[in-house]
Amino acid sequence: MSKILIAITAALVIMSSPMGLLVSDPADAGASASAASKKVEPSVQNGKWRFEGSSLVCNHELSGLPPPQTTTSLRIECAVSRWDNGVLATYLNFYLTPYLYLIPDEEPFEAHLVKAPFALGLVADGSGKGTEASPLVQGGMFEVNASANEDIPDTAILGIISSRDTMLAVRTLALGKDLTFTLIDYDTEPPIRLRLRLPGDRNFASLYDRLQRSV
Repeated sequence: MSKILIAITAALVIMSSPMGLLVSDPADAGASASAASKKVEPSVQNGKWRFEGSSLVCNHELSGLPPPQTTTSLRIECAVSRWDNGVLATYLNFYLTPYLYLIPDEEPFEAHLVKAPFALGLVADGSGKGTEASPLVQGGMFEVNASANEDIPDTAILGIISSRDTMLAVRTLALGKDLTFTLIDYDTEPPIRLRLRLPGDRNFASLYDRLQRSV
């Protein structure tokens, strides 16, 4: 199966998945299905965007997730800088705690940036109009770099590599809809390593506009 077909299939699965379903290992698929059948809904704390210094940040503290990892912390940071030619550049980083259980042999990332062994998916609930401006799947799958956070144990910093992908992720966040955050390893079966349901925040769009104007 090609990576494109896997990505499309994964996106469709994401859009139809139950709240809180998390799969990090093929052996856990049965446990995850059992958890889904019991309609276990995780608790999500915070999930609101705010200014922190010169960046926008959003913290998600999730608990009550299906095994093997029942608690997860995800912090998203959005920053904007201006190049010498006046062009604005946007950066999105995702701080995931814990993460070692998602990595083969639980080998931690280096302190410097390396290519992550998985892709990051960010997809908004619902569907668009099927046009270029409003595609059916609102969001996408993104290649990311990864590094270990030396200040916080078992925390990975994931950054979207492509500036075009970054802007697609920003537009997805700006929809203000609930989101599905996914880590996908195309070389494993099933490919989904982690899936989290995140609340949307309609204030992000206006906050991002303020952030751009402040640069």
